[in-house]
Amino acid sequence: MATSEAVVSGESLNCVKCLKLCKNLVLIPCGHSCCMGCIKKCEDQQGCFSYNCSQCRQSFSPKTPLSENTILCEVVKDFKTHASSLVSAGDVTCDFCTDCKVNAVKSCQQCTASFCERHLAPHQENAAFGDHRLTDPVDYMNRKECTTHKEPLVFFCKTHNMCGCRTCGIMDHGAHEAVPVEEVIPEIKNEFLAKESASEKQIEVTEAQIGNCQQNVEFIISSSQRVKASIASKLTDLIKTIENTRTELIELVEIQEKEALEQENSIEKQLREKCTEVKNDQLQLQTSLNSSDTSELLQVKLKNEFKTLKVQGREIDLPNSTFALFVKLAAAENVVTKLSNHIEGKLKLSVIKKRIQEQGVVKPTFNFSSSSSTATNTGG
Repeated sequence: MATSEAVVSGESLNCVKCLKLCKNLVLIPCGHSCCMGCIKKCEDQQGCFSYNCSQCRQSFSPKTPLSENTILCEVVKDFKTHASSLVSAGDVTCDFCTDCKVNAVKSCQQCTASFCERHLAPHQENAAFGDHRLTDPVDYMNRKECTTHKEPLVFFCKTHNMCGCRTCGIMDHGAHEAVPVEEVIPEIKNEFLAKESASEKQIEVTEAQIGNCQQNVEFIISSSQRVKASIASKLTDLIKTIENTRTELIELVEIQEKEALEQENSIEKQLREKCTEVKNDQLQLQTSLNSSDTSELLQVKLKNEFKTLKVQGREIDLPNSTFALFVKLAAAENVVTKLSNHIEGKLKLSVIKKRIQEQGVVKPTFNFSSSSSTATNTGG
């Protein structure tokens, strides 16, 4: 039905009674279009014996058999589809085209309504509308109403920086700098564009800061992991060194212990042998003293068989191995004690923290102002 859309206007498809696009279109005897529902309403009216066409005034009986014109009904359907497709989201439509929305060409501030070409004709032709101010299409229906007078907001008062309706303009803002909303909109848009541009720059700066923060986070994680691995490795090596030193020192003490025990055991053996010899000499001496044979006593004396004995006794020279071992063990223990205290003092967490703080801790500071938004690091 593309050809019908090109040659058939919306007005030719309007009902001559309700002046809207026909629903269930029928052709009355004079040839004009009418809604089937409008004809039936006329039939239901009591005492309605004839019906006059609202356009040509030709009369006909409501009882005249009529039926829907299927071809023209399809034309109406296609016309509605085509007309609706011409209206995009956000377009201002005519407030008087009810069946099929048509884009408005002008809006009237006094009427607070928008009109298509057909419905705008009275404003252009009738002198009664001469003082009405026509503007580019404005969607009055979607405008907020004045909370006081329940009328659409049609002007903007620059003095009080607020919107108002026609009544507000007459009663409260007559001496103020007030302009139609349509005139102040470009200024507001320019202001918003400037703010949008500033916000875009701020977003760029902030996103750059976010990028820096993300890089810092990655650096912190990687550095921490590297330092943790290094600390674990070095302390593990230190633990191994301490364990090896412990093992070597214990072995050294055991060697000293073994040597000292062997020396003491050797001395004890010698002393026991010496004690046995002395006891044998003592026994022989007692035997000689108890003997009644003086010649035997003289022979024993002459033979000098008691070599292990002296009249005044003799001291046995013993090496001082116990004292020497004590000195060595005390020295080893003293060295290990000092080393242990030194290491423990160095490894205390409080001492480590203090040394880290003395070397300086990096503290980032940020400036979020629009003029300067870079992160700077200051270290002590």
